[in-house]
Amino acid sequence: MSELSHAAARWRAIAAGSVMVRAVDRRARRGLAERRDDRRREIVAADQRLAAMFDASAVGRSLVRVCEELGVSWRRSYAAGAAQTMRSRVARLSLPQRVRSATLLLLTAVVVHLLMTGFDAPEPTVLARATWTAIAGGLVAVIAAAGHVAAAWVDFSSRGHADREGERE
Repeated sequence: MSELSHAAARWRAIAAGSVMVRAVDRRARRGLAERRDDRRREIVAADQRLAAMFDASAVGRSLVRVCEELGVSWRRSYAAGAAQTMRSRVARLSLPQRVRSATLLLLTAVVVHLLMTGFDAPEPTVLARATWTAIAGGLVAVIAAAGHVAAAWVDFSSRGHADREGERE
């Protein structure tokens, strides 16, 4: 922290109960929220102008039509059905099984990459090989401790959600 930050922290501690400080804090928070809302309104207005320009152009209308056709085709495609089936199968797995599966997928990608390149790395070869070995070792460790990783993820994500809820108040 800089000296200015320390001085501000000391002043805040001294005057924390002050009616004046509370009024300034409320006003500052309100001003920040108003500036944030103004910026959001500017962004929405710019997006609307851009969308209107895009809709008015022949190229824009053509692209929209093509994208709509692709969307209809995708919903009826075999690939979409396969993706939906895979999604529902993965969703039925427990969280540790999903962690293990995702990590196994990443480890497979690393092994395939190493096999395709012949583990032939540019200089510094030793460092590159050590890095790939460390990555593979880390992935194996995650597979072995998938239950702990899943529990840590649940704990981490729930704390993050609670922190974000506190910011909104």
